[in-house]
Amino acid sequence: MNVESIKLVIGNLLDRADPVSKRVLTAFKPFETDIKNRKALESSSFTLNMLETAALFLKIDTTGEQQNRRFTKSGLAQRIIIAIKALYPTKCSECDSMYSINVDDSKSLFYCHSCCKGSHWCPSIKSKF
Repeated sequence: MNVESIKLVIGNLLDRADPVSKRVLTAFKPFETDIKNRKALESSSFTLNMLETAALFLKIDTTGEQQNRRFTKSGLAQRIIIAIKALYPTKCSECDSMYSINVDDSKSLFYCHSCCKGSHWCPSIKSKF
């Protein structure tokens, strides 16, 4: 994966983030391991409320059907990491072109709830509908 494209994703997030989300996002180090990033986000520097603010910025649903909290601090830290990485460019398995999904994009027709990666609308996918 291209280092510059990852830096661009992180930079775009930071440009649009509110102050609390920006603080959480700057703790994420894109070239560190998930374990190190999770420890940084789980640290005493961040409260669950701060992580929830960043999660909402990343369009992560933080409440269940009864409007109660869906995540523990550790779980939400891991989910934030996954959501950030889902914004990295990836290769389409249908057309082999590189694409990325923006945090503000509405959900794609195909959306993985485990990795938070959406598909793009290449001609191969469009032709199936």
